[in-house]
Amino acid sequence: MTLKKIEELRLRIAGLRAKSQVPSWELQNLAEAIGRTKSKRGKHPMYEMLGRPSLAIQNHSRPMPRYTKDSVLEILEGDLDAIEEVTS
Repeated sequence: MTLKKIEELRLRIAGLRAKSQVPSWELQNLAEAIGRTKSKRGKHPMYEMLGRPSLAIQNHSRPMPRYTKDSVLEILEGDLDAIEEVTS
């Protein structure tokens, strides 16, 4: 992944942080864009990345609670940090 792509994903995360309500599909798409793959284990969709903890992103019809959204975004930012460390 290029540094430009990492910066674009960081801007996307900042945009999602600014929103009060975010549907789960947006976070799932972001996780896949960062490089996580969907796993078939667990009650909720699980997203995995080599060397990083698994991440469950609930699949609900209504927007995700703010604290849950912020937790998921924090983990995804950590993924970008790890990728950037390897890339640099």
